[in-house]
Amino acid sequence: MSAELVVVGLLARCQAAWLEQFPTLHKRAQWHIVHHLCTKATGGASAGQLHGLVKQVFLLDDATVKERVVELLRAGFCTTEFVDETISARTIIMPTNLLASSFDAYVEALGTAFAEAMMKLGELGASHPAGGRAFARESIITSLELLRERWAVSLDNVLNELRLSPARRLEAKRHLLSMSHGTIVLVLLEHALRRPAEHETSGILADHLGMRLLQLSEQNFHTTRDHIAYLMDAGLMARRAGKSLHVGLSQSARATFAASLGGVAAALVAQHLGARAQPAPPLAGSAVRADAASAPANDYGRRGPGSDDTGWHKTSRRGNPPVQPGLHVDIVRPREARRRIVSEMEPIVVGRSPACDVVLDSPEVSRSHCRIEALNGAVLVTDLGSRNGTFVNGARIEAPSSIRSDDEVEIGGFCLACSIIGSDTALHDRPVATKAKVAPGESIGRR
Repeated sequence: MSAELVVVGLLARCQAAWLEQFPTLHKRAQWHIVHHLCTKATGGASAGQLHGLVKQVFLLDDATVKERVVELLRAGFCTTEFVDETISARTIIMPTNLLASSFDAYVEALGTAFAEAMMKLGELGASHPAGGRAFARESIITSLELLRERWAVSLDNVLNELRLSPARRLEAKRHLLSMSHGTIVLVLLEHALRRPAEHETSGILADHLGMRLLQLSEQNFHTTRDHIAYLMDAGLMARRAGKSLHVGLSQSARATFAASLGGVAAALVAQHLGARAQPAPPLAGSAVRADAASAPANDYGRRGPGSDDTGWHKTSRRGNPPVQPGLHVDIVRPREARRRIVSEMEPIVVGRSPACDVVLDSPEVSRSHCRIEALNGAVLVTDLGSRNGTFVNGARIEAPSSIRSDDEVEIGGFCLACSIIGSDTALHDRPVATKAKVAPGESIGRR
């Protein structure tokens, strides 16, 4: 079995695990809302925040997002502060115990899927047991997010090869990220990888695809035909010879998917090896969430003893700040104070989206720009298909790259210095990268 086929199977298993726990939640944006409420906003989020979250992916309007929220309320998965409250942008939507327990069962099933996928790839070896308990909960969630991010990058690569206009490319990606269109592509992709000769000649009967969607989401055959017509018009699918409607992936889409999915497999393996290299962190506060443009200078983004109510670690006004072991990322930008982010060896996603661990407020930064993680004692930087690229010492990286503490990672107008700090390392004596785009007459020194 090829690595590409393992990734396709893993995507299908993630979808099956979701529908097993949430059989009625197969509409666009429902996964994103539930995932956000169960991982990043366990205390609740405003309806306006949820709208902003899904608008980035699907461009849904306020009325549609409100409809999705109401569906979750009626199913008993969410509640509001006041009974019979009229839903507005300021209404706080809170997950119920039913949603939390169902989501935990979903994550446990994902743990089994990811462990078995890693064993198939042969990277972890048979000595590592398969099963949901093989990985910490946060590691499973991070791996799921990585899988979805890299799948989205694969879709971007395919759509770029089809040379669609920017507007049509955006619309096509929104369709492909939905469950129904995405299912059709996954079924065709699996068929193409398992039986390439048969896929090239006869493809798959359209009615078989319709049956698959009917089983998953109760969508009728007419809707399936509409989906197939759309995907053929976009160039992702092609009709095969014969009286009946047999379809398959277009040659361009198939080749690009195959090339992209190998990178997805490599990123997943790197993520799991990194998680195995360190003890499982606590579930709360293990990853840093900070806005690099507004975080207080020289504060440390790590919750723990000595932290104030904002979650920023208190530092002494005199002398040097306390040493915090972990993955350190120093953020430098001209005319701004240096920022430092600390993670307890959990991967850090950098980008413009509020969903990222480190938010860089710049139009030159993509929504999910790059990932920084500790792997076997080294720091690994992976570009997540960003538009403007991620650069190490001035060279754009095309694959996950291991960097040293004195290397400079450039993202837009920002320069990042990354290192792993141990308990005995003098943090304040380490140099900070200052090369990136410093205006004449200015300097950024150590603080």
